[in-house]
Amino acid sequence: MAGDRKVRESVRKAIRSGLERFDREIGRLIERYRRGELDLDEYLDLRAALEREKESRVLENLRGMRRPGLLSE
Repeated sequence: MAGDRKVRESVRKAIRSGLERFDREIGRLIERYRRGELDLDEYLDLRAALEREKESRVLENLRGMRRPGLLSE
């Protein structure tokens, strides 16, 4: 069981690698919208662009997991 947990944590860490920047940018975007700095259309366009970039990063991370030794125990 502990080995399974270690593998799950390794996978999660590998998938989330580099996503912190996107999470911060999305948070800033939400705040700008709440303060009225962006209208709904601007917010949705910017948010969609960030989500697409974030998704691309996740896919890149998943492909990178095929490298030998990445998830070695």
